[in-house]
Amino acid sequence: MIHICEVLGVIPIDMLYEAAPHLWGNSEEEAKERVELAKLLANLPHSLLRDLLPVVRTLSNLQSQVDAKLIT
Repeated sequence: MIHICEVLGVIPIDMLYEAAPHLWGNSEEEAKERVELAKLLANLPHSLLRDLLPVVRTLSNLQSQVDAKLIT
């Protein structure tokens, strides 16, 4: 698949999304937004990713805490 992506000039995310959009979200809108975000992140410079990663980790941890409280 990687070789095909290189030959066609596409990124694997595009092929995976087209083949199985349901794996990216519970709705078409969610799936499209997740793929868009992944593609935007893939194009950011490393220095910006390094700054963004702690923010995303914090958001993810906060969401996990909220989800855990909803279960109990």
